[in-house]
Amino acid sequence: MLEIWGIDYAIKTCILPRSSNLSGKTREEASFKIKYDLNLLAIRKNTEVIVAPSRYARLESGQELAFLGSKEDFDGFISVSGCVPTESRSRLKSILDGEGFGLAELIVRPKASIIDKTLREIGFRQKFSIEPIVHYSKMGESRSDFYDTPLAAGDTIIYRNADLYRSSHGSSGHDSGGDSHSGRGLSRHSYDRSFHMH
Repeated sequence: MLEIWGIDYAIKTCILPRSSNLSGKTREEASFKIKYDLNLLAIRKNTEVIVAPSRYARLESGQELAFLGSKEDFDGFISVSGCVPTESRSRLKSILDGEGFGLAELIVRPKASIIDKTLREIGFRQKFSIEPIVHYSKMGESRSDFYDTPLAAGDTIIYRNADLYRSSHGSSGHDSGGDSHSGRGLSRHSYDRSFHMH
């Protein structure tokens, strides 16, 4: 699946030093996706981990940042940001590589209430704690900043998050499709950690 989506990258992590030009900026101001083609998956400071941090999340020295992207793009980011790669000793990478985190797809159902709304209007990251990676629509594929693109029925978003199914149902098993999240307006579909959006 990851090869089909073209996002079979290893998670890369780094520490933000006080000297970095990113220190004090918000996620939105840092523009990781636009400037470096990197998806910010999570931020760790001591024992606190924020998955899919919002655009208002403030970057501070001493934070560990986790990204999804190519090695070339990550290396380019490191060279201009002053961040220090943490590589195999990363606590955050071990958490995100662990059971319960993964990539999945979200499909917008016909007549869904979110049709014609953007991810920004929905408050996508804040509401679901998931990081959108790729957006597929009738217009094609987008890997840039599609947070202000109105959604349409049939649109698919590839995302990364913790296992919503396990957190809502208390199950660690995989689902073959069709179960309903009536409280969230979500239902499972096809891939291990996938759902439809109403």
